[in-house]
Amino acid sequence: MRPKVADRMTTVDRYVLELLSNEGGAHELVLSVRLIAENTGWSRQTVREHR
Repeated sequence: MRPKVADRMTTVDRYVLELLSNEGGAHELVLSVRLIAENTGWSRQTVREHR
């Protein structure tokens, strides 16, 4: 199930929320801005602005 998001959210916002939701994951995710950026292809600045 996808999280409900506001219309003002960007593609980056939605993707980061889905990644962090870790639905069905066996372990808690511990992700820094750097790790999210490296795994999504977005810059650290972009991820930082949308966290």
